[in-house]
Amino acid sequence: MPAIWLPLPVHAQWRAAAELGAGRVAQPEAVARAAATANASIGWLRESMAVMGSGGITLPSAGDRRSHAELAAVLRSDPRRPFSIEVTGVASAYDESRFPRMLSGFGGARVHARSGRLVFWGGGAAGSLDDGAFTYPHTLLEGGVATAWRFMRFTAGATRNSTLGEPRVEFTDDPPVALPVRDRLRYTDGNITVQARPPRLEIDGRLGMRLVQRTIAYEDLPSARVFGAASAAWWMTPRLALAASVGHELADLARGLPGARYATLGMRVR
Repeated sequence: MPAIWLPLPVHAQWRAAAELGAGRVAQPEAVARAAATANASIGWLRESMAVMGSGGITLPSAGDRRSHAELAAVLRSDPRRPFSIEVTGVASAYDESRFPRMLSGFGGARVHARSGRLVFWGGGAAGSLDDGAFTYPHTLLEGGVATAWRFMRFTAGATRNSTLGEPRVEFTDDPPVALPVRDRLRYTDGNITVQARPPRLEIDGRLGMRLVQRTIAYEDLPSARVFGAASAAWWMTPRLALAASVGHELADLARGLPGARYATLGMRVR
């Protein structure tokens, strides 16, 4: 679930940004290729709620075009109180040449608790992913802690994910019957995030590890994998920035997004 960490404005306001870039992008087990990227986001924000939309497209020099879009809505109680509640709903779509379009939707809730400079949170969400042939139910539980110091914010959290795989046929011995079976895949993502907002700069870094609970159906999956990303933007003017990013992302099974390795350089406007 997307979290609204930045303070929301008391009065409603619009925020929008767009970025055009180029670099090298590769999906897992694939060769990195030159690619052009375009991303955009828009949001209507106020203190008690937010509605945000985002989307992007990747055009590699060879291979499949990839695009995604997401719409999220957030409602929350007064964040200045010791305890607050945040309710989130998300709908997203992912499309890749030669593959079925992925549609997903889920909703969930978080409870936030403040203690001095620390903010603790915990919550859960449920939803499903549809590829036109099968529906994959998905649930997650999450928790973490965040703190801020001057223009920096530090976050540590973990998310426990559970989803069903594609149906397969399993035969029983006595009597011999073919039964459809769907194996459950469970994995936990833990990560540490650092955000810095010094004058004219935006710096974000994230490092984490995914631990997969092995089953017979998924015994070939690595039991532990590392992921991470870093990005920086230098605002040359109040509206125009030079942006760079590099990362190794793992698949997001809730949204149907494949993993990718990338390094891009571009221009951002807002």
